[in-house]
Amino acid sequence: MNSGSRTGIDYAADIPALPLHRQEMLWEARTPTILNREFPLMIHRLSPARGAVQVIRNQERCWANSYQQACKELRIKYQKHYWRDDPASA
Repeated sequence: MNSGSRTGIDYAADIPALPLHRQEMLWEARTPTILNREFPLMIHRLSPARGAVQVIRNQERCWANSYQQACKELRIKYQKHYWRDDPASA
């Protein structure tokens, strides 16, 4: 991830989480991992206001299923932002 963001991994919960804005993961097809790719991170996808919109454990499944619904809801709430329909084209 090379978006310029300085977000770190949150180890406070049982499963380490990575809070990211949607655009920071558009080019990532797989779930990020730690410990030599043995342990997947949970992703907290953030809104423009930095609130968690989605909690993702499987990035691949998210792109295929819940991403479209989340974008639909975000388009209504954050109309000034561009919400890409197809993350694979990013």
